Amino acid sequence: MSCSTLYCKAGYDNSYNWRIMNKIATALRGKSRLIALIVFTLIIILATWLLKVFHNEIRAISDVTDMNPDVAVIRLKILINIIGYAMIVFGIGFGVYFLNLAFKVNSTGQFPPPNALLLRKTSTVYGSAAQFRETLLYVSAVASMLSGFLFTFILHSIINKI
Repeated sequence: MSCSTLYCKAGYDNSYNWRIMNKIATALRGKSRLIALIVFTLIIILATWLLKVFHNEIRAISDVTDMNPDVAVIRLKILINIIGYAMIVFGIGFGVYFLNLAFKVNSTGQFPPPNALLLRKTSTVYGSAAQFRETLLYVSAVASMLSGFLFTFILHSIINKI
């Protein structure tokens, strides 16, 4: 029996899930730049839409301010809370991604892990250098998650003073 993939060499030869993951990674191998471009384009479109929505909301708040300032303050608090909750979602999203990548580096002992979608060819690092990158990924994951919560907590405490 010949093993051509790292998953097979690691003893995951009979695992159905690992075979499917290997097939998906093989199919996407040459398309990582296209996937990154599509994701980047979607993020730009979403950010542009959100800026337009926030601009319209700020304009509505400024119009309401003249008639009823209490309603404007309430709408502003809601808008700032939405921004804070979005920061929590992004922080947790990046944190989970970094944790997933760190777990893969831990289990394989190399960075980047096998079948990782890369934008360009890079050399694989083993040993203590891979462990250092794994530690950086753990620290980045915790920092990303905490920053989302901390940012929202600070915004919420500032809003409550208004």
